[in-house]
Amino acid sequence: MAWLAPENSLVVDVCAADDVERLQQVAVDADACIWVDADKTDDADGARGALTAVPTLLALNSADDIDAHDAHGAGAAAVTLDNSARWCYQPASALMHDDGAGRAFRQLMAGIGAGKDDAQMIKRLANLHARQTHLDFLYMCLLVADDLRPAGAPRVPFVSATSKADASALLCMASKCGKQTVACLSDPMCKRAVDCLDECGLGDQVCSYICIRSYETKEFEKFTTCFIDRNNCLRNSASRPDTPHVTPTTTFRGEPLTWEGAEEIFVGHLYGDEGYSWLSAAGQNPAYDEFNCQYQLFYQGKARNSFWYNPVFLVKTLPDSQVNGASVWRGSDYRCQRLETPGEYLFTFCDNGATSKERWCIVEVDDNLEWALFYYSGAAVGPGQSYIGAVLGTRTGVWPEDEESRRRIETALQTRCSIPLWEMVQVDNSNCADPPLTPKHAPRRAFPIS
Repeated sequence: MAWLAPENSLVVDVCAADDVERLQQVAVDADACIWVDADKTDDADGARGALTAVPTLLALNSADDIDAHDAHGAGAAAVTLDNSARWCYQPASALMHDDGAGRAFRQLMAGIGAGKDDAQMIKRLANLHARQTHLDFLYMCLLVADDLRPAGAPRVPFVSATSKADASALLCMASKCGKQTVACLSDPMCKRAVDCLDECGLGDQVCSYICIRSYETKEFEKFTTCFIDRNNCLRNSASRPDTPHVTPTTTFRGEPLTWEGAEEIFVGHLYGDEGYSWLSAAGQNPAYDEFNCQYQLFYQGKARNSFWYNPVFLVKTLPDSQVNGASVWRGSDYRCQRLETPGEYLFTFCDNGATSKERWCIVEVDDNLEWALFYYSGAAVGPGQSYIGAVLGTRTGVWPEDEESRRRIETALQTRCSIPLWEMVQVDNSNCADPPLTPKHAPRRAFPIS
């Protein structure tokens, strides 16, 4: 992953931790390094020597005890290499341990300052690491890089979205969304949603989406429609990621893929005994693809060429929501428009007042429709969010058992989507009683409704 700009650049380089020569090459121009599994490195002393010139080094061990890293001669406390450097070498369990003083992260961030913003940053980093997902770990690293960027350098785009209202945003809110703001702040759930988003930051998509789905109300939708979507008072921006550029499969059942064939794949098992198109078995994006019991409903509408997508999924809400932390069914409503190539669509939807546009495509599919792999890239301009994801839908909600299907899925993910198999997290479909599988629009053909 790399971010390049004329004023500054960020390049994240993954290399073998036991290759000291490679580490020396990486360290030449590096402003910061994050060293994972430092305690497993064969030549730890050599690696430490290679990285001593890096202004900021974060070394994360995987050991659960201090003894493993002490064997390499490093103390549990951070060691200052010079006035502008931070060195933190200790097990991840100790680094992220919250002992009330934020010991480890305060040592890491000691050169930044001891203000309120720094304490909040330390808390955010620890919370991100505790979630233990690839997206949250990446976001944690980019937050550190963004905070340590040189004066005047542009922000890292992935973390630059803001939920903080400056003077201009407050003026916009008062002059253009006064009625909606008063109604929101007068509603306890709406106010909690706003406070929750402010604490998370819109760039933290996992946290912000849980806020939205936990506290969603009509008042919140009206407020975000006006403040974030229609008037973009926060002045955020975002565009759909175009890398990797994933193209749809070109064949289905041994024939060239047509639009009719593509819609047959999307519709899946909707008109069978299942009563839904697909049940998600696994997803790549922790913010959107890993909710329990994700039922996918794709169907043609009554209007000519109309096509709709209504996912239904189970959300574990936050403790102070209207249902006191219980799991509730939520859903979305996507309008699907054909793009240039069969199997490639533009999905547009408004989620609690924020409009998103996503490019979806069919990556790979079983001829008997036992499973289908979908990829998407999307953006929501008002919240300033760009994202990608992949969803494996199956007839039963479990991974296919045959080796050939698993091989095809893994190959398609790795070679065409640049997604390693380990990023696909299995969805919990163990308790999915009574899902509300009701279409939000009149379907062209009636199908079973539970």
